Amino acid sequence: MENNFIVLVTVHNSVQWIQRCLDSAILQDYKNYRLLIIDDHSTDGTWDIVSRYDACIVRNDKNMFHSLINMVTGLKAFFFDSEDIIVCLDGDDWFADNTVLSYLNQIYQEDVWLTYGQFEPLSKDYSNFCRPISRAIQYGHNNKETVKNLNSRTYRAGEAWTTSHLKTFKKKAWDMIREDDFKDEKGEWLITCGDLAMMYPIIEMAGDNRIRFIDKILYIYNDSNPANHTKIMPEVSMRVAQYLQNKPCYDFIG
Repeated sequence: MENNFIVLVTVHNSVQWIQRCLDSAILQDYKNYRLLIIDDHSTDGTWDIVSRYDACIVRNDKNMFHSLINMVTGLKAFFFDSEDIIVCLDGDDWFADNTVLSYLNQIYQEDVWLTYGQFEPLSKDYSNFCRPISRAIQYGHNNKETVKNLNSRTYRAGEAWTTSHLKTFKKKAWDMIREDDFKDEKGEWLITCGDLAMMYPIIEMAGDNRIRFIDKILYIYNDSNPANHTKIMPEVSMRVAQYLQNKPCYDFIG
């Protein structure tokens, strides 16, 4: 079975890297995908490059500053099927090689809602940290071993963050996330930690059996970009992460 992928690229002022990013998508050996690019009002020449590509493109009239609102806007601007698979690619990063989508298509032959991992940092000052989510075991009737669903405080508030690039998930799972959970206490769009805001709910809804950790390097993470939110606003990132960790869990979807 050939799955349909949505390669979703959000970008702002990444003229140094955007062509390498987009070329890594269009040169994939798997062709059953659509390229969706959301340009957050770039002013450095990024838009001139983006506009040359044959893709579904949204350009903001002003800088929204928030990757989550850009993703929401982009996915609403075009029709995508609920069974399509969203592949998150930042505009300053790129796929590791041209077989990424083919590899993901093999993974999604099973009943999978979400995959994550593995990335390679561009510099040697950073290390990849994606690991399998801890499996909470419980024993039921006749001592049968089962894995607890991941919608407990133990996971969201207690696990170290290990579910990062490459992040992919079914669009139907994305559609189940309440938009309010992309916003802060004041109802403003989160300015950082967007990966936590979308991954926590999908992990909790999917449960252990529909999640796959991928140890193979699929993604090059450009940790040299000085605009990284964890670099320019570490205190805000920590506060937002704690806010998200303390939010109510989503129910497992059986």
